[in-house]
Amino acid sequence: MIERTEQDIKKNWVTNGDPLVSICCPTFNHEKFIGKAIESFLIQETTFPFEIIVRDDCSTDNSAAIVESYAQRYPRIIKPIYESENQYCKGISPLPVILKHAKGEYLAFCEGDDYWINTQKLQKQVEFLMQHKDYSMCYHSRIFVDENDTEICKKDQDPCCDYEVLELIAGVAIPMTVTIVARNVLDDSINVPKVFGGDVLLLHLLGFHGSGKFLASIGKGAAYRIHSDGVWSNLSTFERVDPWLETRKHIRKSIMENVPNNSEILQRHDLDYLVFFNTVLLRLILQHEVRKYFSILLKISKQKELCRKEIYQFHFVSLAKKMKKYVQKILVR
Repeated sequence: MIERTEQDIKKNWVTNGDPLVSICCPTFNHEKFIGKAIESFLIQETTFPFEIIVRDDCSTDNSAAIVESYAQRYPRIIKPIYESENQYCKGISPLPVILKHAKGEYLAFCEGDDYWINTQKLQKQVEFLMQHKDYSMCYHSRIFVDENDTEICKKDQDPCCDYEVLELIAGVAIPMTVTIVARNVLDDSINVPKVFGGDVLLLHLLGFHGSGKFLASIGKGAAYRIHSDGVWSNLSTFERVDPWLETRKHIRKSIMENVPNNSEILQRHDLDYLVFFNTVLLRLILQHEVRKYFSILLKISKQKELCRKEIYQFHFVSLAKKMKKYVQKILVR
C-alpha cells in the first residue's frame, strides 16, 4: 500500500465540506488490479475534497476484502458498497447504483481493473469544467496495458479532438470512460439492461448538457487494461453484435424522443452503426463464417427500432463493390 495518509491527501484541500468530485469505481473479481486502481485515486493532488465510491458486485475472489482494507485506512474518503448478490447478472448496470451515492458536483470514472497515471488529472479537469460552463465533460489520452502493466500497442484511435453536442448525442464520440470527468447531471436513464456499450451511452447522455473537451496537457493520463477476464475486451466481433444492437436501439430511441426534429443528429447516428454492421458482415464473409453472417442479418431484421432497410442497402452496395474489385483482379490475371 502507498504510504500517503488521509491527512496527506487532505492537506491542500481549501475546504473539508462535501466532496466536489465523486470518483466512481465499479469492480467485480478484480483482486489482481483493484489495489492499483484505488491507489491511483489516492495519489491525486487536488485543492478540493473528493470521495471514492467503490462498488463491489459480490466478487467471488478477494476484491471486497482488498477494498475494505483501503476503506478502513481512508474512512473519510473511500465509501465502499458491497452487494450481497451479483446485480449485473440481473440486468442492473453498476453505474446507476454508484450515482445514487455520489455527492460530488463532478464525476470521474474508472473501473476496478483500470487506473490513472497523471496525479494532476482530477485538478486540471475540474478546473476546466469550472471555467467553461458550456462543456459537460472533458477527457484525455490513454494507454493500453496487459495484466502485468506492460503497455500494449493497439490501433484504436485516440480521441485527440473536441466533440460538439451533436456528435455526443449521435453516439459517434470515442473517449474512454477512464479518461472522463463530467458534470453530475446523469439520472436513472443510464440504467439500461443488456447495454454493454456503456461508454457510448454515457457520452450520449452527457451530450444533452454540453460539449466535450480534449485536454492535451494531461497527456496519457490513464491506463485501460486488457486481460483474460475482461468482459468487453475479450468478446469477439461477432459476440459484440448483440450488445451493440441494444446500445444503438436505445440511443436511437432517445434521439427520437428528445430531439425528434434534428435530422442531422439522427443521420450521424445511423451512419455510425451502418458502418459498424457493414464492417462486421464483410469481415465474416472474408473469414468464410457463413452461418454467423446470416445470423446477424436475421438479428438486424428483427430490430424494429433501427433502419433495417438502410443497413441492408448500405451493406449490399459495399459488398457489390468488393466483389467487383475481386472480379477485376481475376480478369487482369
